[in-house]
Amino acid sequence: MKEQILNFVRERRHVSFAELERLLGDAMVGDCDITLLDENVILWSGVSEQFAETFNDLVRTSAVRLKPTSLFVYLVDGKALTLPLVKGRYHYKQPHWFPVVLDVPERNGRENRN
Repeated sequence: MKEQILNFVRERRHVSFAELERLLGDAMVGDCDITLLDENVILWSGVSEQFAETFNDLVRTSAVRLKPTSLFVYLVDGKALTLPLVKGRYHYKQPHWFPVVLDVPERNGRENRN
């Protein structure tokens, strides 16, 4: 799964979780949430434990990086979470969605373009 995700992100760039769901199908589906530091800041919901671990490993090793994106990207990709959107750096008492895309890291201070 790790190489499949990494190759897809390298090829497509700016990949949403909705796109990853289409790519991975049932292998991505589960009961886990991917959060960002604060458990109420949700990056994506309904993922498998295997996907969550793989995703965390890709981010931790800097194989991929996260870039904030707009709700529109997810609407175009055909799936969005139905949570309120993150509006800033707050401690949220209720779950909020922070839409991001996955991209490859920069090299030598410049964006890695294919």
